[in-house]
Parts: sequence; C-alpha cells; structure tokens
Amino acid sequence: MPALLALGLELELGRIVPLERFCELLRGERPPVHTKPALQGLIAASRKTLSRFPLTITTRPSGYQLTGDPETVDCQVSDALVRSAEAGARTYNEPAAARLRHALDL
Repeated sequence: MPALLALGLELELGRIVPLERFCELLRGERPPVHTKPALQGLIAASRKTLSRFPLTITTRPSGYQLTGDPETVDCQVSDALVRSAEAGARTYNEPAAARLRHALDL
C-alpha cells in the first residue's frame, strides 16, 4: 500500500490527487469504509519519511498534493530522460540510448 500511495503522488507531482482516487487504486471501485482512515495514517507516516527530502505532502480540501523538486522524484526524472531521448530518436545515437537505459533503471 505505501508504494502505491507514493507512486500515485509521484506521478502527479504538483497536482492534487483526490482521496477517492487513492481508495480506488488501493481497494477497487467500492472501498471498505476503513480505507480512508488507513490512507490518512499512511499519509501521516509518509510525511515523516519525506521530512528528510525536499518533498512535502499537503492536505487539500479535495485530496493530497506532493510538491517539491522534480529532480528528486525518480518517475519525474525518468520521464524527462525519455522525453530527452525521444528528441534525438530520429537517428540512433549513443547519448539517447544511454538516457533511455538510465530511465529504465529508475
């Protein structure tokens, strides 16, 4: 559950992720009643873990928002590497291939 929570926030860096979306990801379309309190507990624990990093989880009226430097979030770095490699994809070149390998490693 924590990995899915983190991935949901990381993929949406800077955007608000509704509480209901986490419940759907974690438990399907009809989550049990206790899913929301459990998620709130995971958010609290994640905040403590993130205190060592330049990332912050903020509670918003409609959900949660992860903010911080995109260069500290693996999936954001990976996306940037893929976009960079795609820019040079018309012809094979070693730097573009290396960027794609690095993106896959992340």
